[in-house]
Amino acid sequence: MNHHDTTLAQANAAGDAAGDDALEIAGIRLASRLFIGTAGYPSQEIMAQSVRASGAEVVTASIRRVSLQGHGSDTFQKLKGARFLPNTAGCETARDAIMTAELAREALGTSWIKVEVIGDRETLYPDVTELLEACRHLVDDGFTVLPYCNDDPVICERLADLGCAAVMPMGSLIGSGMGIANPANIELICRRAKVPVIVDAGIGTASDAVIAMELGAAACLVNTAVAKADDPVRMAGAMRYAVEAGRLAHLAGRIPAPRPGRAVEPATRPRRFVRAGDALSSLLVVTDRHGAARPLTETVRAAVAGGARFFWLRDRDLDRDARRDLARDLIALLQPVGGRLVVGGDTDLAAETGAQGVHLPGSAGIDGIRAARTALGAAALIGFSAHSVAEIAAAAAAGADYATLSPIFPTPSKPGYGPVLGLASLRAAAAHSVPVFALGGIDRGNARACREAGAAGVAVMGGVMRGSDPRDATARFVAALA
Repeated sequence: MNHHDTTLAQANAAGDAAGDDALEIAGIRLASRLFIGTAGYPSQEIMAQSVRASGAEVVTASIRRVSLQGHGSDTFQKLKGARFLPNTAGCETARDAIMTAELAREALGTSWIKVEVIGDRETLYPDVTELLEACRHLVDDGFTVLPYCNDDPVICERLADLGCAAVMPMGSLIGSGMGIANPANIELICRRAKVPVIVDAGIGTASDAVIAMELGAAACLVNTAVAKADDPVRMAGAMRYAVEAGRLAHLAGRIPAPRPGRAVEPATRPRRFVRAGDALSSLLVVTDRHGAARPLTETVRAAVAGGARFFWLRDRDLDRDARRDLARDLIALLQPVGGRLVVGGDTDLAAETGAQGVHLPGSAGIDGIRAARTALGAAALIGFSAHSVAEIAAAAAAGADYATLSPIFPTPSKPGYGPVLGLASLRAAAAHSVPVFALGGIDRGNARACREAGAAGVAVMGGVMRGSDPRDATARFVAALA
């Protein structure tokens, strides 16, 4: 007996010990709570061995990637005996997803369909509007619909209300291996669920699957974590054990946690720099030497005297030498009080000057966040400018330390700059695991409302820079945030 057969035999014994705890979806009872994908394996044979080692009864594959010429194809031969769950990966509209599902039903004789409608090609984040439309149509047409969706409790509830047989919220970005980016949301989705919750995407190793199941998930779907492992077959066995262990732990009930609903902090972001209720850390002052009523260094010195400790150097129109000198001057002002400076958009300059980090523009994307982390190290602060809740989710999954979300209110500095997002979007963004700073139109009158909406703090430029008394203006912001 080789090591793969031993793993499978041991896993079968563990499953028997767990007792009758079948997962039921659309009247079908499943002994295994692990679903597995078929893409990206070194070979079809290793894929088949991995599926067997996982113990999974449900196997998914993209309709666009496999041959539909009957069960004589290599993929179907390898998966004989498994329940095949076709998916609509690669579809970007409801119409495409519906047509793909209908093709799968006609060719494969199954009404089960995993619905994916992608809204962003970089992050593979779902297009919620198109997803809801596709699911509505497919449910009405008699399909058993399992939609891949974002980790939003409201969207999951709406999908269940449409008649979906299960919901499949993302743990984090597809293929990222970053684990459960927002445990609080996953726990909330599971607690409120009317249908089984299958955590899909982002699981990177067995411990991530344990966490998902401990949070209350009915099942997990894995693919990349197994397919791209050094030994996919061993990892498949590990995932089987992990799902079973997490399920047993959830049923057993854990001792009270310091932060209910959050099993662990995301592994990609071990750093914490915003303490709840810390007014000093909750104010991010954005520099603007053109708008400042005094020379910029004097304005920053006054803001420090008023209580500011966190600054974002913008002033991007300066040449490199002048901006480097300015950064060093500001760092010298901040060091005696333990303040921090992040340099806007220039990782190299942040490293050269010894700044505490960099603040990246939205155009940098998740690859920019990861590159900055590699360049500056684990201790650096990596900030990100987001202009939607989806971008906040991406920043969280990529390992940003904080993000600004703008514009929350109409802003005098950039009139007509994008739609005003408002407190509702801020509240949704704050549900993600990355600290969010409200930016755009912030004043002392609405700063507290931003905190009450869940923001870690506020980012202010004109409210400090343009005043005749930056020290007093800063002190008033600090008081409003306390």
